[in-house]
Amino acid sequence: MVPPSIPIPDTLKGVDDLIHAGFEAYRSLCFKWLLAATGLVVVGLVLEGPELWHEITSILRNWRFSRRFHFSLPENHVPNWAKLAAFVGWFFIVGGVVGEYMADSFVSKADGYVQTFDEILLTEAHEESAHAEATAKGFDAQIADSNAKAKSAEATAKGFEAQIADANRRASEAAKTAEDEHLARVRIEEKLAGWKLDAGAQARIIAKMKQYKKTPFDLGTNPGEVLFMEVIDGILGSAEWIRQPPKDSIILINNKARINYVSGIYVEIASSRFGDLGPAAQALAEALRAEGIPVQAQMSPNEPDSTAIHVVIGSK
Repeated sequence: MVPPSIPIPDTLKGVDDLIHAGFEAYRSLCFKWLLAATGLVVVGLVLEGPELWHEITSILRNWRFSRRFHFSLPENHVPNWAKLAAFVGWFFIVGGVVGEYMADSFVSKADGYVQTFDEILLTEAHEESAHAEATAKGFDAQIADSNAKAKSAEATAKGFEAQIADANRRASEAAKTAEDEHLARVRIEEKLAGWKLDAGAQARIIAKMKQYKKTPFDLGTNPGEVLFMEVIDGILGSAEWIRQPPKDSIILINNKARINYVSGIYVEIASSRFGDLGPAAQALAEALRAEGIPVQAQMSPNEPDSTAIHVVIGSK
């Protein structure tokens, strides 16, 4: 596989970075030598410390003794180990001083190399900057021409924007009209769909109505709601309510009485039977409302003496 080619400017920059890093590494090494030589001087001074300490303490002790008793003590000689340590320390000091001198000269030379190389790079950077400035001036004319073309294109775009805005407005109006038509169609379909109770709702109503078993009722409906009337009949029958012969003013199960069209669902009782039929009628109305069926519970205005709860199912 052929390796990808490296652009010349990037290659030269990499070489410059390597040279600069080499000079910096050389200076760092020389500085480490300088630190090591300084360390030797410090070690030498520490080794000479015991001898100096012994001599100084001996001088102070003799001075205090002679001042107090007016005669001097015998001279206290420095131990041999302290003299030997001082001698070794002297070598460390000499070697450290010589090393400091040499290392300092190398550090100075390394600093000169780094500074000279930085000046060369700075000069090249100035030359490149001047060249880039000259090239940029050549682009100014092209930019001015591009700006003129851009202004012309902007004017054309504004004309298109007006057309697009008008098209968007008409599209929005059409979408709103379509949405209104959809909502109206949904309302009509819901109205035509009639009343509904799923199996779960029917089971819940049956459970609530069983506590009122043996309650008498009759049913009536418009022709279009016969199926829902049969559902209510099945619910109340399962709850052990007792269906009685129907009223003759509306269409009823197995009855061909006169048709009176009504709207909505009603649970009616005679005012004279409110005491014994009222709780069951109210419970039936509340159970249907709980399942989303709007029900009106009221007194029967035409049959004040009726002995059954009337469930009237009108159009939705």
